[in-house]
Amino acid sequence: MRYIQLFESFNKITEKDMYDLLKNTMFWKYFRGDINDIYRNWTLKNRYYHNMKHLENLKRMLDNDKKLFTQEEYDMMILSIIYHDVIYVGNRDDNLNIDESIEYFKRDFPTLPNEYKNKIIEIIDSTRRHNFEEGDKLCVKLNYYDMSGILEGDVKTIIEDGNNVRKEHDKITDEFFKEKRIEFLRNYIKYNPNIEKAIMHINLIN
Repeated sequence: MRYIQLFESFNKITEKDMYDLLKNTMFWKYFRGDINDIYRNWTLKNRYYHNMKHLENLKRMLDNDKKLFTQEEYDMMILSIIYHDVIYVGNRDDNLNIDESIEYFKRDFPTLPNEYKNKIIEIIDSTRRHNFEEGDKLCVKLNYYDMSGILEGDVKTIIEDGNNVRKEHDKITDEFFKEKRIEFLRNYIKYNPNIEKAIMHINLIN
């Protein structure tokens, strides 16, 4: 595996890009939401990691894998990427963010046929568990993309991502965040040797 700085070539998704992403799916005719509101949520100033850069990275990885999906699957993945973190509030249980993101999606697509609606909800809901190894293909892929900063990132990327997540959780102590961040990273050391190096760096701080 080649370890990279994932966001080196990042180009910010514009509001028009967001419109085009949704409009070009087979589900556009069912959309009853507000693209301005979706875009505004993703670009809130207090989103340092779960922001447009994160969404752009997931979209880039999906496009790199496009040949693995049918058009229907690809379009469901586009909606899952857009809505999986459409609501993100720091300093609280992430399950609440996922719950509210799912409700937001359901509100925007009230008449989407259940076979698609339920599948997209399943994909979004799967991000609670970070399971990128086995199970439903679409769930596994979204979780891999969502975790790519850790699974594929170089040391600098892993550390910077952690620093940005820390900014979103500024109500807890540095010591507590450091403990939980290292505990989380240790779960994935076997996938990327750069994680161990990043942990060594984090341990040297404070």
